[in-house]
Amino acid sequence: MFVGHTDRHCVLGPGAKVLFSVALIVGTGWYLYAQIRPTPDANMLAESALLGNVDGVRRALNAGVDPDGDSDGSIPLLLAASGGDVQSVALLLEHGANPSRVSPVGYTPLLMAATHGNLKAMILLLDAGADPNQSTHAVMTPLAAAAAFGQEQAVLLLLARGADASARVPEPQVYHEPPLLCALQCSGASEAIILPLIKGGADVNAVDDEGLTPLQVAESMGRGDLVKLLLRHGARRYVARVAQAAAVDQAS
Repeated sequence: MFVGHTDRHCVLGPGAKVLFSVALIVGTGWYLYAQIRPTPDANMLAESALLGNVDGVRRALNAGVDPDGDSDGSIPLLLAASGGDVQSVALLLEHGANPSRVSPVGYTPLLMAATHGNLKAMILLLDAGADPNQSTHAVMTPLAAAAAFGQEQAVLLLLARGADASARVPEPQVYHEPPLLCALQCSGASEAIILPLIKGGADVNAVDDEGLTPLQVAESMGRGDLVKLLLRHGARRYVARVAQAAAVDQAS
């Protein structure tokens, strides 16, 4: 979905949405099995959360299944939040599911809900204590993910709930881009997302790990409208040259 300059740290990983869609198709058979399985277990809970089977989620939770799933990495709350299953999200949280639990590959429930623009699920997670600025070893913050996938309403919600538009989070051996750079790299980048980020404190002269500024990224994407917007809010072309030279010197 990205053209021009892209950065692997602004996305959830190759084919994340495709894999989730395939999982939904494959899971159809799981749904039928979950209806006849005599004893609810962690697998039933995860499958029900994935497929939006609220009755299956309720049955498993009432049987005492751990709302956070088991040790194999399946996180029912993440699956329900990804699909926008608000009822299951509410049930899981009521039974004590951790709203900030991180999957083995670095995803969180709020991150996935923001990526898919599932606002009601996001509100439930934030109300339950999910951190709008949480990042992991694999991906940036929920705000950066929402910006990268063009989820305007999710961006506005996160900003209203305390997300840091200027965040550049260093993780061990991983560089995460700020939300503004992620937003500009999206093929559907729009002023409706860029402007709130700027007003929220995003640095219009920040550089990415290749020494490029938001202004350079907008130019490389052929977005003259966003170039003008950035210039109106203090972006400077000369900063790009200085920053790029500094980044090259540091890498050499």
